[in-house]
Amino acid sequence: MSQTLSPTKKVILSTLLATCISILISLALILLFAFVIKWFHLPDSAIVPVNYVIKVVSLFIACLFVTRNQKNGLKKGVVVGLLYTLLSTFIFSLLAMQFTFSLSFIYDLLIGMAMGGILGIIAVNIPRKNDIEETL
Repeated sequence: MSQTLSPTKKVILSTLLATCISILISLALILLFAFVIKWFHLPDSAIVPVNYVIKVVSLFIACLFVTRNQKNGLKKGVVVGLLYTLLSTFIFSLLAMQFTFSLSFIYDLLIGMAMGGILGIIAVNIPRKNDIEETL
C-alpha cells in the first residue's frame, strides 16, 4: 500500500531535507576551509568573510532544492534560512561546548532569514531544465 503525502507534508519534508543538506554542505566546506587555513597560513581576518560565503552557498543550494516546483521562493527561503541558522548555531555550539544567547545570535537569525528569502527568490527565478525544454 503506497501512501501519498499531502502537499503540506511534502513542503515540510522538502524544507527539512533542504536544511539538512545545507548543514552537511556547510560542515564539509568548513572542514575544507580549515585545511586551507592550515596549509596556506591564512590570517584570522579571512575567517568571517569565508564563513559568510559558506553560509550563502549552503543556503542557495538548499533554496534550489526546496523551490523545485518554483513556487513561494520567499517564504520557503525564509524558513530554510531560519532553520539553517538555528540548526547550525546549535551544532557548532555543541562542538564548541558553549552557547551564548546574545544580540549577535538575534542578528544571525535575522541575517539568515533575509539571506534565505533573497536566495529563495533567486532560486525560484532560475530556469529549470523542464522550462527550457518547453520553450523549444
